[in-house]
Amino acid sequence: DGALGNIGVRESNVFGQAKELALQLGLSTRRSSIDLSYTDPYIFDSDIAAGIDIFNVRRNNKSYSGYKHNIIGFKLRAGYELFDNFRHISSYTLKRDKIHDIDNSTSLFIREQQGKRTNSIIGQAFQYDKLNDRLNPTDGYRIRLDLDYYGLIGDSEHFSSELKIANFYRIADGFVLANFLEGGYIGSIKDVKINDRFNLNGDQLRGFKNLGIGPRDSSTSDALGG
Repeated sequence: DGALGNIGVRESNVFGQAKELALQLGLSTRRSSIDLSYTDPYIFDSDIAAGIDIFNVRRNNKSYSGYKHNIIGFKLRAGYELFDNFRHISSYTLKRDKIHDIDNSTSLFIREQQGKRTNSIIGQAFQYDKLNDRLNPTDGYRIRLDLDYYGLIGDSEHFSSELKIANFYRIADGFVLANFLEGGYIGSIKDVKINDRFNLNGDQLRGFKNLGIGPRDSSTSDALGG
């Protein structure tokens, strides 16, 4: 994303009740974001953690796909531990996507999607986490499966699934070997819009530019996502 900077503030004991409030701001050459989140780890005095995220993201994909993308919305989430280290998380996301600032030389597939659309997403996730530290792990592994349905309301309708595996092994003091495996599949019901597609970025596979891998328009070389 070019030159980038991030700043955040977090309070982990709001009202003296172990509730968490966080604000994250990010700015880079091709992306800016703001995310406000609130989490209650024991909602209604139960073992269920619940919270809300409010977000606004702006992406400049002009160099790779010929458009700019704005996202604004919120996400409701709740999770609980089924047994040791294994959690189930449910979520509901409502967001508005805006595809804009498209040149006439951009792929026809992208030009046809210019404008605003609403996405409604129901998500279910299962996560097994054996990391020794969730922020800066040096040992252990994590497996997460996400299953999302787009289409309760809004302009999209499809199923999306993602499996992510991360493994960390400490070789010696200051040296950690990390392995990552990610896979995803989208089952379309309606045409899957470009903002909902998978894109493989340079930080996921070294040696390639942002959106450097995947389907392209053969006449314009614009990345179309998979």
